[in-house]
Amino acid sequence: MADDKNPDPNRPAMPKPPMPAMPAPPAAGGMPKPPTPVAPGMPKPPTPAMPAPPAAGLPKPPAPAVPSAAVPVAPKPAAPAAAQKAPAAAAAIPANPVNPAALRPQPPKSGVSAEPAKADEKGLLLRRRDFVWHGVAGMLTLGAVAFGRFFFPRSLFEPRTSFTIGYASDYGFGVDTKFQSTQRIWVCRNSQGLFVILAVCTHLGCTPDWLATEGLFKCPCHGSVYDTEGKNFAGPAPMPMRRCDVRLDATGRIVVDTLTLYEVGRFNEGGPTGGAYIAV
Repeated sequence: MADDKNPDPNRPAMPKPPMPAMPAPPAAGGMPKPPTPVAPGMPKPPTPAMPAPPAAGLPKPPAPAVPSAAVPVAPKPAAPAAAQKAPAAAAAIPANPVNPAALRPQPPKSGVSAEPAKADEKGLLLRRRDFVWHGVAGMLTLGAVAFGRFFFPRSLFEPRTSFTIGYASDYGFGVDTKFQSTQRIWVCRNSQGLFVILAVCTHLGCTPDWLATEGLFKCPCHGSVYDTEGKNFAGPAPMPMRRCDVRLDATGRIVVDTLTLYEVGRFNEGGPTGGAYIAV
């Protein structure tokens, strides 16, 4: 056997096995240091078994002797780089907390798309704009009408108080009621002459009716009764009805004035030219 110090020159040289990485001594506090990272593609060195710590009171056993020439160990295949980074990436991503709102039951989603909703919103906006413009137009129209109405004040058009009723020859004996609805008068003619009675009841101002069959005036409201000359004789009327002033104009027509009235004590104030009556 040849000496190790003087090897046989014809013997092939054995490859020197790699030295295993010795673990670093534990840091202060009892926490071991992490192993030294190994570059990808290099065989991972085997981790030597650490001897158990000696029991209390027992002597520490001697460290085993490391042989100078160890049997070479087949290197383990290196894991892919993606597999080595996957656990580190998984450990770096924190777990997502559970949202309580996600566990609540959600209402079913309607099948209406967003386009009809936008169309409805646009239509509602147009309806609001139309309402505003219509309101503004209505206010302007009312303002214009009120402004124009200012130039046409409200006035009561009453019938004329002085008017003509024709000629004396147009009326016979009795009572003529053709001006009762328009001028509120009766044209009467008797042996005295022609006179005009104002058709207003002296009780409460109602309009009596001429009853030709009975030959008298009767108030339909409260029952006052007058004769053909307008003198009261029944009912609540306190006095006879008044007579209007009558005159003849230059053409011979009869002119009636409803503002000039004659009461019962002045019924005889008349003559050929006029007054309470016209002698014809």
